Amino acid sequence: MKKLKNENDRIRTGTAWKIRKASLTLAFMVAALLSVNAETYTVTASPPPTMIYSDIQTVQSTGTITTGRSPTGNRLNYYYLITGAKIGDFSVGSRRLYLNGDVTSSWLQVYLRPTTGTSEIGTTNIPGTTVLSGKIKKNEKEGTVDFIAVVDPAVTGASVPDGVYQNTFIFSLYIDSQLLPMGTPTGVSVSILVTAEVSLAKVKVTITPEFCNFGSMVAGGNYSVSTNLTVESNRSFWITAASEHAGKLYLSDTDQIPYTFSFAGTTYSLDLGTVTLVTNAPPGLASYYVKFGIQNLDFLEPGTYSDSVTFTVTTY
Repeated sequence: MKKLKNENDRIRTGTAWKIRKASLTLAFMVAALLSVNAETYTVTASPPPTMIYSDIQTVQSTGTITTGRSPTGNRLNYYYLITGAKIGDFSVGSRRLYLNGDVTSSWLQVYLRPTTGTSEIGTTNIPGTTVLSGKIKKNEKEGTVDFIAVVDPAVTGASVPDGVYQNTFIFSLYIDSQLLPMGTPTGVSVSILVTAEVSLAKVKVTITPEFCNFGSMVAGGNYSVSTNLTVESNRSFWITAASEHAGKLYLSDTDQIPYTFSFAGTTYSLDLGTVTLVTNAPPGLASYYVKFGIQNLDFLEPGTYSDSVTFTVTTY
């Protein structure tokens, strides 16, 4: 053990030991204080109800984002930016809803905006970007803010197929400010589904007569019967046909009468399933002559033979 030279050395040595102890105690207290004041954030959303697309006017729908915090404290300012999309581009002016959620299919342009103004919610935390801002009041646990989704036919156009169009967008939370770029990213976000439905096709189909009857037939005879199929559509369309019994009049598994089928002067076979009769017919009114025929009827068991042919008209 080292021998102290004098009493002053003893005092200085003790003082230095006390300072080191005080420094360690202070560091522990600061760490505990930061832990107590930390807040956590949760985000939930009510997506905007499905927009029913119109080809003559703008349609819009309102969604709500709820921001929660724990524990409560002083007033909290915050805002959201859109930082992603499930499919396609999520940048301002390029957001789209896709038919059946398929990026390779038809689409509608969609705008995502605060409830005031016409500027879209931005993507980057830089000055001049529009944000979706809100606040949580002092000692309150949560706050809500609304946004709107807008579809404008003047931009998208009316020539889009019927169906459901959708996409999911990611809204990311920034806190401690309502002004860019003062907000602090939290790493917390919420995914919100935006949907629009297009149902603009108007199609009227008539078949006259609706039932075709060959009447009484005898072996060796040739028979024919006809009808007219009329289609009135405000969109381009195509037509298919399918036979319940593969192009045969049916009595039983062993008693059947094959027949011929022609549509608008062209003969088609119905024995292999659905057949396409018309493709990309223009909008308007169209009438088609349909004919069924039996040639050189073989002798069969007596009875009522029948088949059902279904015509399907689908718009583009």
